[in-house]
Amino acid sequence: MRPGDTRLIALEVFPHPAHVRLFSRDRIFEYKKKRRPWASVLDAWAAYRSALRSLECADPPLIVGAAVPDRVEARGYKRWDDALDAITCAYVASYVRRWGIAACERYGTLETGYIVVPGAAVWVTKEAGISPLMATKNGTSPKPFLSDVKTLRERARKNIKDGAITENYGGDVDQAIDILQSVLATEIVCVLRYTAHAIAAVGIASDSVKEEFAEHAKEEQVHMMAVAERINQLGGTPNFNPEGLASRSASQYAEGENLVDMIKENLIAERIAVEHYRELIRFFADKDPATRVMLEGILVVEEEHANDMHDLLVAHEGKPMLPKN
Repeated sequence: MRPGDTRLIALEVFPHPAHVRLFSRDRIFEYKKKRRPWASVLDAWAAYRSALRSLECADPPLIVGAAVPDRVEARGYKRWDDALDAITCAYVASYVRRWGIAACERYGTLETGYIVVPGAAVWVTKEAGISPLMATKNGTSPKPFLSDVKTLRERARKNIKDGAITENYGGDVDQAIDILQSVLATEIVCVLRYTAHAIAAVGIASDSVKEEFAEHAKEEQVHMMAVAERINQLGGTPNFNPEGLASRSASQYAEGENLVDMIKENLIAERIAVEHYRELIRFFADKDPATRVMLEGILVVEEEHANDMHDLLVAHEGKPMLPKN
């Protein structure tokens, strides 16, 4: 099948691998309800919907419009889950027709059927002077991203002093830096708290808990460095000043009187971080994809930390502190 082929051809599409390839992701959107917490499903749903809407600026374009709501409820969620998957499958068919089967990975044979995974989305620049939708209606060919290299080069040289902040940055840089300073403080406090607990933890079966605290401290330090680097990329100076650190941090520094108290304090801090980072991910959305993706990666680890602390609490108290969904 070559680009523009008008034959009627049936293809099978698996949405998850299609998302990973189209949007150059490291992992799938975890929007399937299964046994995941509803808040986590809702976050993934929002990210999935936002990604599909971004294809309005792709070639071929996708116009989702008002067919998919901004928010969905747990009851009847399967309907909207299926709707987004159907849109993904339809877009892959459009992608294959536009770019040809050679631009995709395919599994199977013509006799038994093909499963098709598209390549990365092809984006259209604003400098093309015509939107992808209008280009399609007018029968003209939109200008693909890679064809506008000259403009990109000229703009990059002209604004070299701005570093990573280019003209199409969609957010408020100063506001983003202020928010990330708070995130940085939160991660520093987490490093300090876990490190202190790894040293101070005593009692029966404390060795395994100390190891868990120490491992978490190392992972929080990785987060700290990533956030500091992002602040630097945005043109700010990471604030490592210990003065005022506690007031800048979303979570608190609490020592805990015994092993169980330490576990509880870390669980509380992780739950605060998880809720805060989910809000920030929704806030940055498409205005600052790089910051959003960084926070999404941190959120995954923080959720794992919260689960680890909850499991440790169950092991030491014999009953869950939190209800299971």
